[in-house]
Amino acid sequence: MANADQPGPPPLSSILVPTLALLAALLAVLTFWAMRSLTMPLRRFDSAVERFGHDAVDPVLLTEEGPAELREAARAFNRMQRRISRLVEDRTRMLAAVSHDLRTPVTRVRLHAEAISSDELRDQILANLDEMDRLLEGALVQLRDGGSSEKPVDVDLFSLVQTVVERTADCGAAVSFDGKPGGRVRGQPEALMRLFDNLIDNALKYGGSATVTLDWDASRARVRVIDHGQGIADDAKAGLLEPFTRGDCSRNRDSGSGFGLGLSIADAIARSHKGSIALEDTPGGGLTVLVTLPAQTPTV
Repeated sequence: MANADQPGPPPLSSILVPTLALLAALLAVLTFWAMRSLTMPLRRFDSAVERFGHDAVDPVLLTEEGPAELREAARAFNRMQRRISRLVEDRTRMLAAVSHDLRTPVTRVRLHAEAISSDELRDQILANLDEMDRLLEGALVQLRDGGSSEKPVDVDLFSLVQTVVERTADCGAAVSFDGKPGGRVRGQPEALMRLFDNLIDNALKYGGSATVTLDWDASRARVRVIDHGQGIADDAKAGLLEPFTRGDCSRNRDSGSGFGLGLSIADAIARSHKGSIALEDTPGGGLTVLVTLPAQTPTV
């Protein structure tokens, strides 16, 4: 006969609850692992697409891993990157060669023009040759900016813009700077200097003077290059960021000449730095070019 004081078997709940908790924890770990295995390749894919959008010259190939569908998508994306990169490189080499080779006949024509006895005719021809030289130089600069080998670094944007403005002012130009030190931006210093050089030159050409401002918020730097010329019609603003487009319908033709590469070069540099350029009306008349760049460090 069993002893009445002998303990009975443990209640079912005392076994079932810990077991279910253990199974739930194990299921959560397995679910997390499965989701991570699925989402990590997707995140890498997203990063690669974003990176390739800013640098088609030097693509970083995806690791072909994960589910079969993702592996095939990564393989197809890598093939596309290689093809586009080759096309960009071939185009750049071809256009650079054409631009370079055109300098030889331009130089020959210049030598012949120097011998023309008519001052008026000679000056007209030389002015056209100078225009062609600027076109070729602008085209070469734009091609270089598309595949610049300059390494990105943390840039003190305040000091960089101040240097560009002071260098231009030292040449006698009417340009001023109103900005405050803040954070830094990640970028290529020479390319950024070329960006602001182009914008200031454009403002001086069409407005006679330029004002440059710099301000910051938590995530962005904003540089404005302001002129007080005749401005640009609203329906012409978008096209001005395209190569070889000029806003002469609203600008003063007598204020300067060019082939419309300055703004397009500046826009290409801004986009390569994950930034943007916007064209705005200056209060009272003129054009304001707003350059927005992502801040690398918090501003103070």
